[in-house]
Amino acid sequence: MNSIFLWIVAILLVVGLFGLWACMIQVIRQQGRILLRLDELDKTQNPDAPQGLPPGSAMTAFELEDMEGRSISLENYRGWKIILVHWSPSCGFCGLLAEKIQEFQQPLRTANVQILLVAREDQETNRKFAADHGLTCPILMGDDNLPPLIDAFTGTGTPTAYLLDEQGFISRNMVVGADLVIGLLEELLSEPIGRKRLPGELPLAKSRLAREGLPAGTVAPNFELAELLHEKNVTLSDYHGHPVVVLFTDLKCGPCLELAPRLAQLQAVHGDQFPVLMVVMRGDEAGCRTKAPLFGPTARVLHQPQFEVSKKFQIFEVPVAFLVDEQGIISRSVARGADQILELVKSSFSVTKT
Repeated sequence: MNSIFLWIVAILLVVGLFGLWACMIQVIRQQGRILLRLDELDKTQNPDAPQGLPPGSAMTAFELEDMEGRSISLENYRGWKIILVHWSPSCGFCGLLAEKIQEFQQPLRTANVQILLVAREDQETNRKFAADHGLTCPILMGDDNLPPLIDAFTGTGTPTAYLLDEQGFISRNMVVGADLVIGLLEELLSEPIGRKRLPGELPLAKSRLAREGLPAGTVAPNFELAELLHEKNVTLSDYHGHPVVVLFTDLKCGPCLELAPRLAQLQAVHGDQFPVLMVVMRGDEAGCRTKAPLFGPTARVLHQPQFEVSKKFQIFEVPVAFLVDEQGIISRSVARGADQILELVKSSFSVTKT
């Protein structure tokens, strides 16, 4: 009897130990799953990972030089939405992103969105990269620590981007990586910013509207606009027989207003060699009138209420310029940006005006 009792006790002990061992295995497995889940969450929600400045806050004020040495700040683009991108020409992901920026930079400008690249590395490296990839958007020179934007981009690699509203406030969370930045660009082009698309209206990315400018050899379309500093209308045909530079600007375009005194200075130096300068400016008429004298005393500064003349010349970005010869023919491809426009003006000096 005693031996049977001992066998029963031994069996119960073995079963109990086996059950306890099985429970411990389950606990260890569950704990392992919890640890793995916590590790996964830590990778995606690590508080030490760069989070960026929060939506609704003002972007850190900055003043950086572009590749031409001009000082640029957010104030230059007040009234524009801005995609501010932390950038490096030696970053392979930035190289992939550059293809999309080249494709989207012009239609984004048309939608009143400006891309600003805040770049690492030296000016010449960035200049070559921009030329190789067809980038015309401003590239601002930051050093390796990017002050004063260190608060915005601290701990981030490249590319990283913010979307800012017209007053310089952050519209949404910072996006990190080429794919997410490209997604932001595509999203902005899929729906025109600030309004809903009309029924049947194509997004800008798929629009068939010509946006590259009339080519050289095309007869320049005639137009008539009010001159801001004189109570009279002016037409392009008024100046047939003279070389004419038709310059498209916008009151809210910082680079346009920076270009104005450079043109005025060039005009003062070269006098009679200077071509007829017709500045087609868009924006509030009263505001445009206050800026008109910046372009020099002989410039014809005209007010374009919307895009009437821009549509005729098939281009919507600013600043851009066309050189029209004495016969009213566009003699060169459209010039984009200050440097190309100044070179275009100088190229007309060899033409003798009657």
